[in-house]
Amino acid sequence: MAGTPQTSRVSGGGGSGTTNDDCDLRFRTTLASPNREIVAQLSVDERLTLRRDESGGYPIVVAETSAGLTAGTIVDQLARLLECLLRGRRFTATVVKDPDGGVVVVDVKPG
Repeated sequence: MAGTPQTSRVSGGGGSGTTNDDCDLRFRTTLASPNREIVAQLSVDERLTLRRDESGGYPIVVAETSAGLTAGTIVDQLARLLECLLRGRRFTATVVKDPDGGVVVVDVKPG
């Protein structure tokens, strides 16, 4: 027996009161292709801005310092990040420990 699809129903009860947002990405990762000169200047709690870049012929997500210098790229969750950035969402990557030998661990979140 066919009925009305449940997906068209909106309910305000229960849960956290927020909608399911596929752009509410939060994860820990390591910067890929780090620029060693820039990375050497990073410190814990420094925030990097993530942006979509297609200058190389295909889309990537770069992590930039407040001075606009590219520290590296983000490859985890790449497809979702690219889509969300295309939609106008903003993300930051916060350095969670001192870079060690060019390895930079960051927490990515909306912002």
